[in-house]
Amino acid sequence: MPTTNTFRLDGQHSLEQMVRTALQSASFEISRRAHCELVNNQIRMTGQLTSYYQKQLAQEALRHLHPQWDIINEMEVVGN
Repeated sequence: MPTTNTFRLDGQHSLEQMVRTALQSASFEISRRAHCELVNNQIRMTGQLTSYYQKQLAQEALRHLHPQWDIINEMEVVGN
C-alpha cells in the first residue's frame, strides 16, 4: 500500500515537486509515465500506464495534495 504524504502549498514546496513526490510514493513507474497539470482547481492527469491498478494508485496519490481539487484522470491503460 502506498505511503500517504501530507503536502502544503507554500513557498517551500512547488506544486510540480509535490505532484512528483506524491506519484513517486505510489510507484516510480507511475511517476515516469504520468503527466499532470493544475487548471482551475483541477489536477488533470494524462499519460499511459500498464494497468488499471496503476491508474487508480496515481489518482489516489494525488487526492491527498488538496482535498478541494478535482482529479481528472485521463490516463490510458495500454499493454506492455
